Amino acid sequence: MSQQPGALKGGVRPSRKFLFSPLIFPVTALAGAVYVLLNGYQGMLRPDFPLLGAGLLFGAVFILLPIRSPWIFFPVFVGSFMPVFIVGMPGFVWVLGFIVGMLMGIGLQEVRIARRKNARQGEWFLGYRGFNSVGEIRQAAVTELSAMTGGRKAKPAILIEHGSAHLQISGSITTGLVCHRNPDVDTQETWAVLIVDRSSSGTAADSRFRVTAPQEYEEPVVFVHDLSMAEKALDDFLTTPDEIPGPPNWQTGIPKNAVPRVRW
Repeated sequence: MSQQPGALKGGVRPSRKFLFSPLIFPVTALAGAVYVLLNGYQGMLRPDFPLLGAGLLFGAVFILLPIRSPWIFFPVFVGSFMPVFIVGMPGFVWVLGFIVGMLMGIGLQEVRIARRKNARQGEWFLGYRGFNSVGEIRQAAVTELSAMTGGRKAKPAILIEHGSAHLQISGSITTGLVCHRNPDVDTQETWAVLIVDRSSSGTAADSRFRVTAPQEYEEPVVFVHDLSMAEKALDDFLTTPDEIPGPPNWQTGIPKNAVPRVRW
């Protein structure tokens, strides 16, 4: 099997950016917040660093906690801005810390993901797990596919990696699965998507079908498959991961932003 461009032995690619780069903007924002406190507009802001620190801590924890329910996230998010209208300028200091804390939490999440990715070992990757044989990765992937039932705790998508070749399967086994593939994510800006044989299925190209993918993506019917077709796409990828897929089974030219994002 040929080695993918940009891949090292064992299917491990080097990190292409500084590990802590996601924290550069949050740290800059924190420095800006401190500057605003020290040089408040006409002395209206006093350097209330404990209040700033409390908002900073709350904002970071708010992002880092696995809160996925919008019924919890949005009320807490909106409520965190209420001190501005209740207590005035001290509330502004709190909100300033809260916003910077959220940015810091997002940056810490990205650093944590990057560190766990860099720690992986193996020829094949499924999420954070590494595997050294096709049999191992296939068994693990089929198990995770079978568990994609569309429930609240079920995964909305899985990502299989071999060097810079990626296969992503999203949706659920109850409403349908969508398979995207890219032989080299480092150089290929567009993806390919597995399609249904329209001549045999009689499916209209512009029909729509709701899939329980991330953010409830709505996909054309010709992109939606059952579990057996998703397993076939998996087997094809495991056999020739660096192959550039094309017609009649794959439709190319799918932009990156149209591929559902995998939640790490």
